[in-house]
Amino acid sequence: MTLTGVKCDPEILTDKGRIDGILITKKQIYIMEFKYGKKGIDTEGLAKMAIKQIKEKKYYEKFLKEKKKIIFLAVVFADKKIDYKVEYFTGEEK
Repeated sequence: MTLTGVKCDPEILTDKGRIDGILITKKQIYIMEFKYGKKGIDTEGLAKMAIKQIKEKKYYEKFLKEKKKIIFLAVVFADKKIDYKVEYFTGEEK
């Protein structure tokens, strides 16, 4: 990843929790939250919960000074199914 100009860090500690992962490119910062569930679980609902966690714990605060677009990425793994949800930081997160 480094050779492509992308910085990747797993398990970033903050004062409010642990970010599962971040990807930093020249123009964007991806804040990633991963969730695992059992077969048959509502993966869409779990992805929404992951985005909510990013917002509630304000994982984005650490990156506000970067002047880059911040993107929230939730990825859910359940049995052999993978689901995801993407939201853009608007500055109005609560």
